[in-house]
Amino acid sequence: MQTIVFARARLTTEILLGYLRDEVSKQGGNAATVRGYRGGYLPHERREIEIGLRKGSVRGVVATNALELGVDIGELGAVVIAGYPGTVASTRQQAGRAGRRAGTSAAVLVASGAPLDQYIAQHPRYLF
Repeated sequence: MQTIVFARARLTTEILLGYLRDEVSKQGGNAATVRGYRGGYLPHERREIEIGLRKGSVRGVVATNALELGVDIGELGAVVIAGYPGTVASTRQQAGRAGRRAGTSAAVLVASGAPLDQYIAQHPRYLF
């Protein structure tokens, strides 16, 4: 299932990307099917990743909010949000990247130890 993981910072994006590629390799998969996407990548690199998502050759992306708005990224089945993005609107935008064309999808918010993340985890009605 095509999946996107949203991270809050560029460094976090690169760290998570490394972990995911290692895990994919351990499982016998092709680590090149997991890509990073963030500010600082050249425009042609970003377009290549977007095309890979639409064609299905890219199975997973770890991204900052650079992939949150205005990019057609195909049929994602799942979104993992690593830490509350800071606003309800951003949370909804990120969660809404999955399930645009497919029938069933999932969005998961993984709260960090930060006070705002913990508040959201204890008060989910705030998001809904």
